[in-house]
Amino acid sequence: MALLGWGCIICILAAAGTIAEAVQVMVGSPVVHGILGQSVLLSISTPLKSMKWSVKKEDSQTVRILKAENKTQPEITPTFLQRVELLKNGSILLRNLTFSDQGVYTVTVTDWDGREETGTITLTVSAPLSEPLISVSVRNTSHSMLLTLSCKVTEGTQPSYWWLKDGKPLPRDGRHFVSEQNSSLEVRNVTEQDCVTYTCVSWNRLGSREAQRSVTANDTTVCLPAWALTQSQALSIAAAVLCVAGLCVILYCTKKHYQEIWQWIRGVQEERGLEEINRRGIGIRRDYQLDTLEENLYNEVADAQDGVVVSVGAVLPYSYMDFLPAGICRGGTAEERVYSTIEDTAAQAEGSHTHTHTRSNHIVTVEAVH
Repeated sequence: MALLGWGCIICILAAAGTIAEAVQVMVGSPVVHGILGQSVLLSISTPLKSMKWSVKKEDSQTVRILKAENKTQPEITPTFLQRVELLKNGSILLRNLTFSDQGVYTVTVTDWDGREETGTITLTVSAPLSEPLISVSVRNTSHSMLLTLSCKVTEGTQPSYWWLKDGKPLPRDGRHFVSEQNSSLEVRNVTEQDCVTYTCVSWNRLGSREAQRSVTANDTTVCLPAWALTQSQALSIAAAVLCVAGLCVILYCTKKHYQEIWQWIRGVQEERGLEEINRRGIGIRRDYQLDTLEENLYNEVADAQDGVVVSVGAVLPYSYMDFLPAGICRGGTAEERVYSTIEDTAAQAEGSHTHTHTRSNHIVTVEAVH
């Protein structure tokens, strides 16, 4: 009897263990990391009578995904239709992941006797990183020059950064400082030894990417070698060289075409000189003719008073009469007495002198009778 009693007790305990094991939900991994645009498996293992899946998203909103009874066709919420597949062991396959799929997924399993067990899986969605971009800025502070390198990625989630200088970890010399998230690097008291190549490494759980950037003289004049010229100095030298080259070209052309240039200059000078001579010569001839006529007429009058016969040749048909005695010039206006023709003068001296005037050749003959 005693043996029979112990046997019953063992059977009861074994059955209870089987029942307890039957309602246990085995979760494959409590945290699952998915990749944007790809599929992820939320794995569990349990014999089921009925089950349901739901998700609590980052905004604390709980959304039912599906419900299945006795391994029948599950009822899937329309927002997850065509994206969720229920497997035989109760796991679900979620396709075409988006960032909105992140959250805590809960599965609730109901045993044959109506007891429920739950399991949870946290899902995160990550995107691969793009190649990092490095920007460089240099500014002068009150004490020294500050070099700043900034690194960022345009695509990807949760990037982390670290820096290498010339392929090596940053020196601990009190001049190199990184920001809180290591996305920027500051180098203080910049010297020529800081003009090297810097590497930015970005990474997340999906992998890492890196980029390099060299600090050169285009970024700061500190990187110029001792013999190098600044931009303003180079421009000044270039301008001087151009001026010298232009002067050499002028001298070469002058030497090569010296005779032609000299003949051209002489021709211009001679042409201008002839014009000046002609202009001045006309004035001189006119002044000379007026002076000669005045002198000849004065002598004519004087000789007429002395009874001398004088022949006077003049080149002008008119004579200046202002110097003649008043008795000879009779009548007429003041202008007629000042300027008169030789014929008028002869008419006024009528009776004492005989005058012959020929306009064609401007010859005047005067005879005096004692």
